[in-house]
Amino acid sequence: MSEPVRNLQAVVALQQQTVGSVVNNANNVPATTQSTIVDEPQNEDYLVEQAMEVKRRLKIFYTLVSTVKFFIASLTLFAAIKALRRWTNYKASARWTIFAFVARVSISVVISWVPWYYLIFGSDEEERPQEMNRAGRLFIDLILNIPVFAISFV
Repeated sequence: MSEPVRNLQAVVALQQQTVGSVVNNANNVPATTQSTIVDEPQNEDYLVEQAMEVKRRLKIFYTLVSTVKFFIASLTLFAAIKALRRWTNYKASARWTIFAFVARVSISVVISWVPWYYLIFGSDEEERPQEMNRAGRLFIDLILNIPVFAISFV
């Protein structure tokens, strides 16, 4: 018999022994452990429900932040229109332009100071797995800090 065939037979024999020992060990598992294994799909459903709740709360947060961004854009547009109406008067035009810039920067920075994570998830943080909390916190941090990061280039 060739060397590869013997190696293959040895691997198959080892796999059969491993499967046999797993089956024997599964038969010796206490009843409480077996019931835990059966209850695991319910646990997965519970995790899915928690993930859907996190998603719902993050949607609410994103809606709030989008509303604030819409307000900032509207304020900037209003100030730009006012500045363009007084284009011939440099001081008045510059005042409206600077007002729009300061308002945009101030509002973007101030909303990043609000502890959004604790307002949205603080009451039941311990009930969820840490991975879900971490994902929610990362999403909130990214959404809040991208405008602040962009302003730092100005």
